[in-house]
Order: sequence, then structure tokens, then C-alpha cells
Amino acid sequence: MAKVLVVEDEENIRNFLIEGLAIAGHEGVDAIHGKDALTKLTEHTDVDVIITDINMPHMDGLQLIDAINTRYPGIPIVVVTAYGSVSSAVSAMKMGAVDYLQKPIKLKELRAVVKKAAQRRGDQDNGAHEDVATATPSSPPQNSKASKGSKNSSNITRTLSWGAPSMKPALLALDRVAQTSASVLILGESGVGKEVFAHTLHQKSRRASQKFIPVNCAAITETLIESELFGHEKGAFTGAADKRIGVVEEANHGTVFLDEIGELKLELQSKLLRVLEQGTFQRVGSSNIIKVDVRWIAATNRNLKQMVKEGTFRKDLFHRLAAFPITLPTLAARKEDIEPLANVLLDELKHALNRPELTFTSDAIAWLKAQPWPGNIREFKNTLQRAIIMSTGSQLSADDFKFIKSIEIAGTDEMAMEQDLDMETLDLNAIERQTIYKALKQHDGNRRLAAETLGIPIRTLYNKLKRFEDDDE
Repeated sequence: MAKVLVVEDEENIRNFLIEGLAIAGHEGVDAIHGKDALTKLTEHTDVDVIITDINMPHMDGLQLIDAINTRYPGIPIVVVTAYGSVSSAVSAMKMGAVDYLQKPIKLKELRAVVKKAAQRRGDQDNGAHEDVATATPSSPPQNSKASKGSKNSSNITRTLSWGAPSMKPALLALDRVAQTSASVLILGESGVGKEVFAHTLHQKSRRASQKFIPVNCAAITETLIESELFGHEKGAFTGAADKRIGVVEEANHGTVFLDEIGELKLELQSKLLRVLEQGTFQRVGSSNIIKVDVRWIAATNRNLKQMVKEGTFRKDLFHRLAAFPITLPTLAARKEDIEPLANVLLDELKHALNRPELTFTSDAIAWLKAQPWPGNIREFKNTLQRAIIMSTGSQLSADDFKFIKSIEIAGTDEMAMEQDLDMETLDLNAIERQTIYKALKQHDGNRRLAAETLGIPIRTLYNKLKRFEDDDE
């Protein structure tokens, strides 16, 4: 979860951003203009990302960026611009902003941009200086993204035993194809661990000592992804103040992992095909041909064969990428993996959430194994995290999981209620009230800490408590 300072003078947009961040599991701090933002930064020294509008009274976004660069260097800044005002975003990015959001803002784009910016902040905290996968025309990629991705993926790889019988065909295929240079297409539902699998394949290959660079094709804006992949020359387009080395060139002799490849637009698919077929590409704005030796791994949860029939995905690119397809089974088909996965994720989360004493009861493990997990490992981890936050004892029991599954806590998009509840007598308002009062009790009435525990803005908590009071009158 990232702590995000939102600087926006329009109240409706500011509230939308704060609530959108809460839905994505982030904590939002609001400011109404640049001067207010600088005051908030003295109060909230742990801000991870700043989102700011450009046109504001007292101190506009560009002035704020300049002040932050001087006083708080290293905090990633995302700017918000009106439709058609990309030039403002370019100016901001020349000053050091890492990305921009264009009004009207979509929640999906907000989540993706904040996630990237927060990862960049994490790289800096770990001693890195640049982020390979950031979508800024002015920032050349460095080694840090590959290093960070390798570290994170390696940790997750260790947590997944992958011991279920259903995984044996995929693991056998991984061992065989890893020693070749064949392109691999990883298929499977969202959340099954495709990036982890891709990184494991890289680690087992002859390229293991080289870079592994993941690129989320859905998280980078259409206007920037070509520059992200292939780089650009200085002056190639408005805002291209410096030459940029793209991911493909940066990963020479290593591996590029294209996640959500089905989101790539047709025009870029043809350019990607050239690299796969000939091993050559051109930076944006250059006629020079650059030759590279890259191992390609792609992944998607979409039906690419159907997309080929519909004309939204190139047939020749599909066959190039799918030289060796591997399908990963769902978590529900890997029941043997659930207990070791739960134990290692618990070890990771309980320390992050300052609950080092926590263990599982046997009925909790049984409950976890009995669930369908339509969101797979991602849903599994989210559920475990919420159970840790809401629990008060030294053990996580089945009742803890049933409770957090019975209501859609703000900040999640999981199923609203557990299937074995009595649907006729279920009172969601009562459950919401019970959840909030439990959080308040856990923190001795401290509303700020209760709001942080629940993953909702403090304003939302106050509004809900006021509604409870009105209902009681």
C-alpha cells in the first residue's frame, strides 16, 4: 500500500482520486493547492507518491514540482492534465514528473500509474536510481527495474512450492524450454503467477546472469509504449529532451517479459514482430538499425486465438510468441500448494503488518483449501492480508476468514459475502457497523488508526460514523 498526496483544487476531482486510491488499497492525503501540499508534506513525511494538478491557485503544479525537487527530492510526481493539454504534462515531465493522468481520469489508469510510481519509490529506497519500466520520455532505463523485479520474483518463487500434481506438466515444460532460446507464451487466468513463472524460466536459462525486464503492456499508455520498448532519439517528439534507451536494447542478451500482451495495439504488434523475426529495431526518430539478442516471454489471460480470428491480434505475431505455449492451472486446481503458500505469505505479511506472533489454526487451513479462489494467488494474498488486519488474537482461524469474506471492505473488489451465510437474514449495514466498531476498539477509539486499518480515508470513516449516529436517533 502506498501513501499518496493528492493536490487538486477541484473538490469533486480530489475526492474522486482519494476514493479511487482507497479502492486500490492506498492511503490518500489531500491538499487543495501547492502551498497546502508543502504543509502536508511536513506532517506526512512518509508520502510515497504525489499526484498534482497543473492549474491551481496560490502555487500551481509546475511551481510545486520545482519546490518538491528542492525540498523532497526522490518522491515520484504524477501530474493531472486536462484533455488536450499534453504540452503541460510534457513541461512537468521535463522538470522531473514521472507520469501523467489525463482528465477524465479512469480508475484503471490511476491504479496503474500509482503502482508504477510507488515501485519507483521502492527502487530508490533500495538504492536504485532509475526505473526501467517507468513511462516517462525523459528517463532512460537503468538496471534497477531488472534487479528489483528479480528480487521480488525470486522471493515469490520461493514461496510457491508448485508441488501440486496439476503443475507437473508445466514444470516439466519449463525445465525443457528454459535451456533453449524459444519464445514462450504463458497462459492462464489472472492471478495464477505468470510473472513468477516467467522469472523462474529466466533463472533456469543460460541467460540467468543477464537482465530480466518485465513490461506490463496494459499499464503503459498507448502513446508512450513504443518509446518504452524501443527508446527514442532526442527531439523525436515534443518533450523528448534526451535520448532514451528502451527496454529491448536494455535487455540485450537477457529476457523481456511482456505481460498482458493481448492489450498491445496492432500498429505496435507489427513493430514487435520485426524484432522477433529479425532481431533488429529502430529507436523512435532514428533510421539506424540496432541488432539485439533477446529471449521473449509473453503472458496473457485473454484468448489470443479468438483475437486472431477477430483481427485484433496478428496471426504471425501469435505464432512467433507461442513457439512454446505453457498453461498454468488455477489455484483451485493446486490444493496441495495452498498450505505452503499460506505459511510463507503469512510470514511475509505478518512482519509487514507488525503482527509477528500470528499462526494458523488447522480449521483456517481447511477453510482456505475449500475456497474456489476465482482471483487465484492475488485474491488469496489479499484475503490473507485483510484477515491479518482485522484479527485480534494470536491465531488466524476460519472464523476470521469468514468474517472478512462476509463484507466488501472498502479497498477491495472481492466477493461481498461468504456463500454459507444466511442470505435472507444477512444485514450488510450491521456487518459494516460491526467491522468499523471492531477497528475502533482495536485502536482504543483512535479514528485515524482505525481508518488506516480498514483501508479507507478518514473522511469516509467520519461519514459512516455520522450515518450510524443518525440511524440511532
